[in-house]
Amino acid sequence: MVYSKEYIPTDYLHNLKTYQYKSIDKSPLSNYVLNHYWEYLVTFVPLWVAPNMITLLGSLHIVGAYILNMIYAPNLNKTMPSWVYLVQGSCLWIYGSLDAIDGKQARRTGQSGPLGELFDHGCDSLTTGLALTMTATAMGLGCGWKTVVFFFIGYINFYTSTLEEYHTGILYTGYFSGAVEGIVISSLSLITTGILGNGIWKIPLFDKIAFMKPIIESTNISALKEFNMVDFYLSFMVIGIFPTVYASYRHIKRSKAALNKSTNQAVKDMIPLIAYLGPASLWLYNSPSVLAPFPTLNRMHIPMFIGVVNSYIINSDLQKYFSGVDEVALLWICLSVSFIQYSHFALSVISVICNYMDIYCLTIKHKKVL
Repeated sequence: MVYSKEYIPTDYLHNLKTYQYKSIDKSPLSNYVLNHYWEYLVTFVPLWVAPNMITLLGSLHIVGAYILNMIYAPNLNKTMPSWVYLVQGSCLWIYGSLDAIDGKQARRTGQSGPLGELFDHGCDSLTTGLALTMTATAMGLGCGWKTVVFFFIGYINFYTSTLEEYHTGILYTGYFSGAVEGIVISSLSLITTGILGNGIWKIPLFDKIAFMKPIIESTNISALKEFNMVDFYLSFMVIGIFPTVYASYRHIKRSKAALNKSTNQAVKDMIPLIAYLGPASLWLYNSPSVLAPFPTLNRMHIPMFIGVVNSYIINSDLQKYFSGVDEVALLWICLSVSFIQYSHFALSVISVICNYMDIYCLTIKHKKVL
């Protein structure tokens, strides 16, 4: 493969030397509980292990768990063997743990730098969809709009938090975030499903609450009668995404105000996400043939390159535009193009940064002098 420097213009390479990682973590779970575990865990990692190798190993655990999904429940609606849920929950926990200690290992070995953050976020962008897949399967969401909402909210959260870091120069972790609490909840959900079975997600909640029974009987609203753990989980995500996005915007606005700059560019940077989610939703709505294999294909496609599909479907008359076209085949083409594009981007940027910074990606070239 011929690598390209177009992703990082030569005139901007000097900025890599001035890179500084900044973060603000407000999570009580992270600060008062998990950080002690992470600090202890990283002591078991030899100093010759590169931080990016830790990141990669964590991501491979998610890939392995995802392969089990492809084998046992490709459409997210089949009950898998109990051991699969337990393995997936364990893999997700390992992923979260390794993702948390790669930065600590970087500081231990003196390898902190821009490549580490890029490698970490790049892996996260690919594994987020795979991790969502495992949780969606445990809940038995299947091929439907609940799955679409589940995935879209996950990526809105990931996209806006990345945008926030880009415009503020600081990685914010709020009181509740997908990177900490989200991984813990998903991991425990998978393990619980493995122990108790996925039937727990279908148990009506309000029917089990004494003071709610008279309300349900008097209103006779079927939605209340059928409201279960899946609905609660999705409702929590839908409601929670609004303050999450607002918090990101508030941090960006505060950062720009300190520099006497406008937030207009940050708002404009949301356009690619909206430009994808809108047409993609219309395509799924108008084309059941695409919605049916949505979990299998789209969960792989979305994280790779938000926008390839958009170039095919940004047309108001979708049904007419795709008339006579095998849309599932088209989706496979989009996935292939996305994979090639993302791979070229990742390998090119890694190559450029490694050459300029005189470092290796997965091994330590210049060991820290102790």
